Amino acid sequence: LFFLTVTTLVVRAQFSAPTTGEAGLIGETGRVIERVDAAGGKVFIHGEYWNAQSRDPIPEGEAVIVTQAVDLTLTVKPMSNSDLTPKDPAEDGLHKHST
Repeated sequence: LFFLTVTTLVVRAQFSAPTTGEAGLIGETGRVIERVDAAGGKVFIHGEYWNAQSRDPIPEGEAVIVTQAVDLTLTVKPMSNSDLTPKDPAEDGLHKHST
């Protein structure tokens, strides 16, 4: 019984999506602290300030969703009403981390 429980937990951990670091931020939401555009800006996500960039300019105070994380810089997009609808995690292979 012990072996079966431990094996199940190990397998589950191996196949779960990352919930920490840059990869764990994909799909998370935050707020723009300093205007974000292609040149950069600042966002606040999970109690931390991050450098961010966006294809389209996003003004201060807007809600954003993280689409990519590379070298401590997040790529974000403005949050829309469709982003508020819960998705099936199997749909995109990502799990949103909630606190």
